[in-house]
Amino acid sequence: MICYSLCTEIYTMISKRIYLQDAAGDLRFKDIRSVKRWCGNNGVKIFSDNGSNKRYVIKEEFEEAKSRKLMNYLKQKELEFKKHNKYTPMGDHEKNFLSILTRKSSEL
Repeated sequence: MICYSLCTEIYTMISKRIYLQDAAGDLRFKDIRSVKRWCGNNGVKIFSDNGSNKRYVIKEEFEEAKSRKLMNYLKQKELEFKKHNKYTPMGDHEKNFLSILTRKSSEL
């Protein structure tokens, strides 16, 4: 029973695909070759169905790779903030940014 639920969960994750033409639009690329290069550089595997020349990527893997740079940036900012713990926000914008940053770091 556990194997069945795990297999169905994996199948639903894999069945959500993004075709390279759509990924090009997401990444604001004009050419599919650029998307292939981006996927290779970011560790996203490209698949194709048997007998088809349309290529696709798994949606979750693609989205995670797209947001990886932003997540690393936020983690680095959090480490800098913890290192320089003397900072106290003065303005409303600074307090708002600090609350967003601490909220995002707790989600990681």
